[in-house]
Amino acid sequence: MGALKSFLFGSFFSVLDQKRNFNLNYKKLSVLVLCLVLYLLQVEPLIFSARVAGRNVKTACFLTMQNQETFKDTKPICENHTSEKFWKWKGRWEIHYAQSGNEGPPLLFVPGFGVGTYHFERNIPALAAGGHRVFAIDLLGQGQSWPPPGMNEGFAYNVDLWRDQLISFIEEVIREPVYLAGNSLGGLLSVGVASKRPDLVKALILLNATPFWAFLPAKSKSNPTLERLIPWDGILPAPANLLKIGSNYFDQIRNERTVRQMLGFVYRNPQGFDDRLVNNIISSASHVNGHSTFTSILFSRKSDTDFEEDLAKISHPVCLIYGKEDPWVVPLWGQKIKRQIPTAEYFEVSPCGHCPHHEAPDTVNYLLQQFIQRIETGSNLEHAEGIVFQERITGQNITAKLVNGSPRNFFEWLSSVTEKSNINYSPKSPLSAKNPKN
Repeated sequence: MGALKSFLFGSFFSVLDQKRNFNLNYKKLSVLVLCLVLYLLQVEPLIFSARVAGRNVKTACFLTMQNQETFKDTKPICENHTSEKFWKWKGRWEIHYAQSGNEGPPLLFVPGFGVGTYHFERNIPALAAGGHRVFAIDLLGQGQSWPPPGMNEGFAYNVDLWRDQLISFIEEVIREPVYLAGNSLGGLLSVGVASKRPDLVKALILLNATPFWAFLPAKSKSNPTLERLIPWDGILPAPANLLKIGSNYFDQIRNERTVRQMLGFVYRNPQGFDDRLVNNIISSASHVNGHSTFTSILFSRKSDTDFEEDLAKISHPVCLIYGKEDPWVVPLWGQKIKRQIPTAEYFEVSPCGHCPHHEAPDTVNYLLQQFIQRIETGSNLEHAEGIVFQERITGQNITAKLVNGSPRNFFEWLSSVTEKSNINYSPKSPLSAKNPKN
């Protein structure tokens, strides 16, 4: 529960620290309380998606902060030639995935909870046109990856299941090491894959990765007293009384009003979502197995290793692309990863919320392409102050700035001195940095 307490502490003070950006009123405060409850259960609501079918995707145009000169790509607009496919996993489950591009290094996108391949429709065409074979996958029990009738029993929807799904997909479908990019829950899963099977991953890209998942402890980290209090560990079928609890809660968070409120909370720019997004979220949560799946997730166990333990095993190149105004995975979480993996490239994207690849796709596409190109060619990162991108979808200027992991305010400093990661780092208080006499 230490990570959960740290998250809640950091989230609360981050909102206070950025109150000038949120302008909280009672309505927004009620949404904050609801989101806090969701994170107490450590389950993300079904809010991180938008279908952009039929839209063309251009390469980003941007201006550098150094000379304010605008650069525009003269190449033709990238058409969306994404193929929708299915792969049978373990001979019993049809897993949906999207693929585009016929050559180049493979890139696999992993979505957050409750969404699927369509969450990356603003990224796949541009990156495929940039010379990559791009894949995106629906996790089992999400998107279009659902067990057929009679095959939704005998297992639990948990981190271990989804991590094993990704490992099998890379082995059986892609068949070579991949650049693995995950948002939110997908980021946590990507770290797990790289930790358990480093031979399958060339590099990691984390997009506001959630640092924890599930409420109940892994059996290996539990104790007899606690085990006697646990009513069920998520293995379907669900007990009738718990299914009723899970179903009622699921219906509350997937109704239109709640979805709109949550979107308004986690998307920094209100132009980032519309009626289509809301309808897609509700539609993706309307599968006949939705209630039992959600109930299983609520009561499933944690993995045997946590996020920080998996990170400690990572030796791959890592790129962090985090929306700075994310009210859930607040900036101090990116800072923690940067300090644990000092060689990681850490870009804060602002103004932007929890899903930078969707809210600021031009920015993320450019950063992704440059990161992969540096690894493929062995070139070094040019440490510019930052880059400002003009996003076509919202028309907003988005800044991508390199961050070195040093605490920038009291709360990030407080987080740094309580870290348990075994790294050679001696944090300085931002207060003493600003006032050397103290």
